[in-house]
Amino acid sequence: MHKAPPPSAANAANSEAINRVLGAEQEAQQAVARCEGQAQDMLHAAQMQVQRINRRADERITWMEMRCAQWLSEQSRQLARADAVQADTGTGLSGAALAALVDALAVRLTGDDAETS
Repeated sequence: MHKAPPPSAANAANSEAINRVLGAEQEAQQAVARCEGQAQDMLHAAQMQVQRINRRADERITWMEMRCAQWLSEQSRQLARADAVQADTGTGLSGAALAALVDALAVRLTGDDAETS
């Protein structure tokens, strides 16, 4: 038959086992805290990237709007000059010329000018 260990030896073994479990739990909590910190860092980096992308998109949209406005302004000036010539000479834009101008405007406004450039 086996003899039971003395009570003080059993208590020491139990205390040691409890200390190992508590130590492991503390290490696990620290690992979770590190992971949470890394996740927060990744989230912050992603948010910064989104802000940069939005800023670049806004800049590109503004640039495109400015280019379209300039082009429309130039087309308007050309039409005004053509109207002035028509008033002075009695001639005007032919139907084909007007249709070509409208087509060019439609291409510019829909962004299909990359095909014609």
